[in-house]
Amino acid sequence: MDGRITYRVSENSLSQNTSAILLDSGNLILRNEKLDIVWQSFDYPSNTFLPGMKLGYNLRTGKVWSLTSWKNSDDPSLGTAELKMDPNQPNEYFIMRGSQMLWRSGVWLQRERIFAMIPETRLDHIFNYDFYSDENETYFIYSVTHSTVSRQFLDTSGQFIHTNWIDGPLAWFLVWSQPRASLVCDYYAYCGSFTSCSNHRKTYCQCLQGFRPSNSLKPLQSSSGGFRPSNSLKSATIIQWVCEKNIIAVRG
Repeated sequence: MDGRITYRVSENSLSQNTSAILLDSGNLILRNEKLDIVWQSFDYPSNTFLPGMKLGYNLRTGKVWSLTSWKNSDDPSLGTAELKMDPNQPNEYFIMRGSQMLWRSGVWLQRERIFAMIPETRLDHIFNYDFYSDENETYFIYSVTHSTVSRQFLDTSGQFIHTNWIDGPLAWFLVWSQPRASLVCDYYAYCGSFTSCSNHRKTYCQCLQGFRPSNSLKPLQSSSGGFRPSNSLKSATIIQWVCEKNIIAVRG
């Protein structure tokens, strides 16, 4: 109601022998008298992706597993950013705002077991990342070793963040975040048309050969909806380059 996600269990659809169990994974499940799972919270993620959850879709049932940001840090109503897979490009996932792409993970590289734009997903002694696809469903999933408490979430700005809980300081420790605020060219279409983007240049954006900056520069909002993934970028004045073909006048 009012943009919030609520769950309601009807007594007409479930028998009196239905039981609710909260697993150590964080998954809340409902079982019937035959111990079959009739509902589970992992099928309805909000902004958080936990070990054992899926990100993807099921073609047979039409089920989609995606993340949606909160409206703000105190309001879990649906925000404007969504992380999801596209059935037309099933080996990567995207951060979207409506129909506008903000970031893409790059394709899944099976041999390296990473997404091309997320080298931090490399298989190691703490995290096990995997990508599964068949004729019925396609999804990304991860697990943790030992007793690591881990979570990934889509924050209110649209940044996908992976953190671990550290018992010593009793705080969440940043493992990685995407897109990375320090590498602005990770943002999809950060520069305008007919440009190249390099994180190693002071100006980041540069017109392609045969093109020159047009007379007008446009704010980043014109291409990325005002997307600001970090405090450093929120306060920065970001200008999108707009290039046009370099026309050389020929005298007759």
